[in-house]
Amino acid sequence: MDEPRLVGFSGTQEDMIRKALAAMSEARYEVSRFEELIWVDLPAGFRAMCLENGAALGDEAFSSQDMLNHALEEKYLHLIQKSLGRATEFGKGTARYLEYEVDDIRKFPRPDF
Repeated sequence: MDEPRLVGFSGTQEDMIRKALAAMSEARYEVSRFEELIWVDLPAGFRAMCLENGAALGDEAFSSQDMLNHALEEKYLHLIQKSLGRATEFGKGTARYLEYEVDDIRKFPRPDF
C-alpha cells in the first residue's frame, strides 16, 4: 500500500491514519487515491474536508479509530465522485444528493457516541 504524504499530524494521529488506511484497503478501497492528508484546525462540527488529491483532517476526526475510518472513507468516496464528474457543478440539492449517495455505499458507518 502506498502511503499518502502526511502533513502536520502527531505520531499518534499518524498511527491512527495507518490503521484506517489498512482497514480501507481490507474493504477493497484503492487508498492510493489519497496522495496527501493534512491536519488542519477545523471549526467545531467539522471532521474533514476534501482536497484535490486527498483530505484535510481536523481533531474531531480523531475522536476514535471508528470515527477516523468513517471520515476517511467519506472523503475517499467524495474523491471518487469528483473523478466521475459528479461534483463539478452544484445546484439546489446537489450536495445533499452526493451525501446520500455516499451514505448508501459506505462500509464504515458513523459511530454512535
